[in-house]
Amino acid sequence: MSPAASALADLLTALADGVCTLDAEGYVTAVNPAFARLADRAAADLVGRSAADLFAPADDGAADPAADPRLTSSHPWHGPRRLLLPDGSMVETDAVVTPLHDADGHLIGRLELHRRPAESTAASERIESAPITDRTRFELEAALRNLTDGIIIAGPDGRIRLANPSFQRMFSLPQDRLVGRPVAEAIR
Repeated sequence: MSPAASALADLLTALADGVCTLDAEGYVTAVNPAFARLADRAAADLVGRSAADLFAPADDGAADPAADPRLTSSHPWHGPRRLLLPDGSMVETDAVVTPLHDADGHLIGRLELHRRPAESTAASERIESAPITDRTRFELEAALRNLTDGIIIAGPDGRIRLANPSFQRMFSLPQDRLVGRPVAEAIR
């Protein structure tokens, strides 16, 4: 495994948010430990399952969540998803669904990040109330400015609070036109 792939695997393993990838037909191809915990199943029991077996139908009546147009479009989607547990109960998650495309632009699957809404709110409240020293703020701002990767920071409402210069260049938008916009709208 390359160092970059190893670092990515370590990141996904340590991530508190549940992550799963699905192929274009809606079958799970990979999950991280946090997603397995959310689903109350072993990771090996999730890979290969259909999204229809794992997610409750959308509120708008789409029978198969994998066929839900919000999740098969070429644009990211953010909203509630209901994960079906083995005992028949459901847990609602706050999900960000990002389509995955091949080099020719064809949809080949999707990446989903899941978090329980209460965890999102609690994490945001901890961040909002945490004291930040001037030195810490300076160090964080310098790190964000100097990263070549495009980085945004969004609030619990899904709106952009900060975009680093690399992100601004990637989307040809200045900071003042990004701040306050919904993430999904900004990255179309």
